[in-house]
Amino acid sequence: MIYVINMVKKMSDIQILVGERIRMLAEKIDLSITFLAYDSNIDRSHISKIINGHVNVSMESLEIICTALGVSVSEFFNDGVFEKNNNTEK
Repeated sequence: MIYVINMVKKMSDIQILVGERIRMLAEKIDLSITFLAYDSNIDRSHISKIINGHVNVSMESLEIICTALGVSVSEFFNDGVFEKNNNTEK
């Protein structure tokens, strides 16, 4: 049971980190959630849920969002935030 609880906690942590990264990249290029939704052809409410860490984002959707943000998936994860998070979990 503890394993399941820890797994859920880690999953929500990564969801939050992904959402924060999307928000940071969108703000960096002055792109609103509405325009990000339009550019990625993903419903605005779903984009909002992703950014707020309420839902998982599929790799396909993440790739589309990254394209709208002007970064590759590799660049998206290569900011150090995800690496730092993994090191503190060990």
